[in-house]
Amino acid sequence: MSASMRVEVRVPASSANLGPGFDCLGLALDLYNSFVFEQLPAGSASPQIAYESAWGDDAALAALPVDGSNLAYRVFAGHLAQLGCAVPPVSLRGALGIPASRGLGSSASAVVAGLLAADAFAGQPDSAMRRRALVAEAARYERGQHADNVAAALLGGLSAVARAGDAWHAVRVPLPRPLRAVLFVPSFAMDTVACRALLPQQYSHADAIHNVGHAGLLIAALAAGEYDVLGAAMDDRLHEPYRAKLFPQMPDLIAAARSAGAYGACLSGGGSAILALAGERAQAVAQAMMLAAAASNAEGRVIILEIAAEGAQVRARQREPLTFTCPNGHREAELRRTDYRCHCGAPLDVDLAATGAERDGAEWRHIFDDRRRLQQAVDQSGVWRFRELLLPIPEIVPLARPEGDTHLYAAGRSLGASGHARVGAFAGVDHLWLKHEGENPTGSFKDRGMTVGVSVAHWLGATAVACASTGNTSASMAAYAAQAGMRAIVILPEGKVAAGKLGQAIAYGAEIHQIPGDFDQAMADVERMCLEQGIYLLNSLNPFRILGQQSLAFELAQQFGWEMPDWIALPAGNLGNTSALGAGLLRAHQLGIIDRIPRIAAIQAAGANPFYQSYLAGFAAFQPVQAHTIATAINIGNPVSFPRARVVIAATNGVVTQVTDDEILQAKAVIDGAGIGCEPASAASVAGARRLVAEGIIKPEERVVCVLTGNVLKDPDAILKAREMASPPDPLPTAGREGETDRGVASADLRDHLAERSPRSIRRLGSGWGWGQCW
Repeated sequence: MSASMRVEVRVPASSANLGPGFDCLGLALDLYNSFVFEQLPAGSASPQIAYESAWGDDAALAALPVDGSNLAYRVFAGHLAQLGCAVPPVSLRGALGIPASRGLGSSASAVVAGLLAADAFAGQPDSAMRRRALVAEAARYERGQHADNVAAALLGGLSAVARAGDAWHAVRVPLPRPLRAVLFVPSFAMDTVACRALLPQQYSHADAIHNVGHAGLLIAALAAGEYDVLGAAMDDRLHEPYRAKLFPQMPDLIAAARSAGAYGACLSGGGSAILALAGERAQAVAQAMMLAAAASNAEGRVIILEIAAEGAQVRARQREPLTFTCPNGHREAELRRTDYRCHCGAPLDVDLAATGAERDGAEWRHIFDDRRRLQQAVDQSGVWRFRELLLPIPEIVPLARPEGDTHLYAAGRSLGASGHARVGAFAGVDHLWLKHEGENPTGSFKDRGMTVGVSVAHWLGATAVACASTGNTSASMAAYAAQAGMRAIVILPEGKVAAGKLGQAIAYGAEIHQIPGDFDQAMADVERMCLEQGIYLLNSLNPFRILGQQSLAFELAQQFGWEMPDWIALPAGNLGNTSALGAGLLRAHQLGIIDRIPRIAAIQAAGANPFYQSYLAGFAAFQPVQAHTIATAINIGNPVSFPRARVVIAATNGVVTQVTDDEILQAKAVIDGAGIGCEPASAASVAGARRLVAEGIIKPEERVVCVLTGNVLKDPDAILKAREMASPPDPLPTAGREGETDRGVASADLRDHLAERSPRSIRRLGSGWGWGQCW
């Protein structure tokens, strides 16, 4: 066995009996539980088990054991031992899409997952013959030793299974015509043991003959595609009449489904779900079941599913340790320190060359769209929904609020001349959307990267995190550090951080340290401090921050139905967001998730424009500048991610431009006046799009997304300044006009408050540090 073995098993739901086929018929459904078994280093505590469910705070989920008695782990360990293999320390992560204790094979899925994972760890080849042989082993672990659900989960489709002595025989029955399953899933569970206790020990000869004949008719009708016979064939006398005592509304729901056009309906397995088999009238059947449930006060949900043609899917691989690359092509071994620079000085990125290649684009789209409909917080997060593509360390437990899932506002001038369309009219774009990242939990796009960065820090065992900041980074880091129970240290340039942002960091409990100088000095200081003191650095130099921010590309694609716009314009300061967005778009295209790559327009403030100046020179050279702009979030003269962003602009056929502070404030006034609002740096994207339209680079009819990076309350001092610019804007200045002097200082009240803070909480720093080890 490999020391880095990782096996993912995706197991379909299953409905047993189908009415008369008591303990001998099973039907696989297109609803899945996923189990990931990953080998841990020798000596690790084992097993390490965690579950998440698409069904929210289900009591059945809370009852699942997370120790050695866990069913999936117990089967995994037992089967490995039977195969003569040592049981390694493992972590087990389960993502449950099948509602537990509803008669849909949730326990069978755990049994099948454990068996197939053990086979993969042992190097046992997977085949149809092997799976039929596993039916007997699976039945041994299934409560009551019933093989109907496990056979369907292993083989897929419709399966018939029976025991002869010590042997089990399972046959897959072909279904020649399409068939859909409509499920009513009640909010309550029905315990299998309690259900079976209701059944009589003996049945009449007539009832036994009835069920045997109807089971035969049912299989024949399904195999022949004569579905009109199913209503009669699914009639049962052996279990449904008795189980109705626990679910008195069941007969009414079954009758409603049949009257609405279902071929037949029955209790699913031991219940409590109701299964209806339907064709083109599946929607009508679903509606009728919901109405019947409401009339009888039966709480639950209705879902429509396809029949799962294939059984459980297994993916096994040996997970390689993370490696890192830089834009100059150098490779570094896995890092366990906080030095995120290559020996050449360029920032390092996680090498994701092979990540995601195990699935095609259509499969990824299906997975992400399914998750978007689920209720689990990790799937509602617009970051962790795409977790496999962002962070190839599945054992990390996400610290999510959740973040992302921000709105996309239609604001093109084709919508008219009022409301949100004012923004499109200002920019001169017919089809314009505003992607408002200011709707993240702490009010800026920084939350996308911070949730990943802090999750990694927590996994590594860090007790303190630090950043240099112009405001948004500090607010985000402080919030997530508080969630993780970590110490948060913020280094910021004195008097150059907007009040709203600084107030957030203080509120979340961060230690604020002001230094003389600008952001670039603060960045150099914090990087040195983290290296010397072993503190975990969370600026965009951190490659995991960049991974989290790539989610913006995937979420935009999903919101556009996977059909990408022509342009994405965004503010450019430290260039981490530009780099991340571009990297995400390129990876999505490489994996087949999107079929075209939008052009990126990186917009800098004219008073903080080193990237723009380098772009004009064909990126032949790079020269930092002394930054002065009202847009404090991009008031950066020496961006850390310049090498990454340069690659992205070239790869996306992108452009870089600059806008003055007056243009930024004019755009902000329009965005604010449209009822959307943003901080000044955000408005640079709209101002930049307007400039590029005027220069003929963006065509008015092209589809354009402008990213708004921060909430309107991030910089309250700028609101009145923008209102002063709310009159009709001046004609566009020519490219290269110098920016305004810095106006982004904190309010006097907040500065007075800072002066009164204790020495521990806020310090004016020179060159010395004085912090102890923080790991």
